[in-house]
Amino acid sequence: MLVPMAEERQLNRHGGKRVKGVQADGISMPQHGTSRAYIISRLKRENLLDLVEAVENGKISAYAIAVELGWAKRRPTFSGDDSNQAKRRAWALRKIFDPKALIA
Repeated sequence: MLVPMAEERQLNRHGGKRVKGVQADGISMPQHGTSRAYIISRLKRENLLDLVEAVENGKISAYAIAVELGWAKRRPTFSGDDSNQAKRRAWALRKIFDPKALIA
């Protein structure tokens, strides 16, 4: 079943009542993994709306937020944390998660 792009599905609560012999309908978790849509839906479900706003404004990627929250694991690179990209990502995360940056 295809869902139109304009219509965004909401994630249901994690878990729920289990009935023996009945399989899930696939609606409670329509997407999974590291897709941007799934991460944003999960952030909304967890009521982390400030992070949703940061992702939608382009301040940081949804994947970087997922890695920071422990929902995804970043693949190792040759340069590790010394690359400019890693430093840029760390600076953006510091601005988002630092309470002093929110005041200024």
